[in-house]
Amino acid sequence: MAANLLVEIISPTGMIFKGNCQIAVIPSVDGEIGVMKDHQSFIVKLKKGEIKIFKDTQTQSHVFNIENGFAEIENHGKLLVLID
Repeated sequence: MAANLLVEIISPTGMIFKGNCQIAVIPSVDGEIGVMKDHQSFIVKLKKGEIKIFKDTQTQSHVFNIENGFAEIENHGKLLVLID
C-alpha cells in the first residue's frame, strides 16, 4: 500500500517536517491516535510525547518529541500538527 497521508509539523520557528506516510501516531490528551488517509476529520489537543511517522505499517521512519500542541486531521488525507 502506498504512503498517502500528507503530514506537516510546524513549530513557531517554522516547518519541522513535511512528507507523506502510511500512518502517523500522535499523543493526544486522551491517548495515542493512529491517523491514516481518509481518517475522520477532527481537531485534537496534544500532550507531551512522540509523534511517530511510519513509512508503511511496519517501518517507523521519523520520531518527533513534543511538549504540546494541536493537530487537525482533514478527511482528504492531511494531518497538520502545530507544536510549541
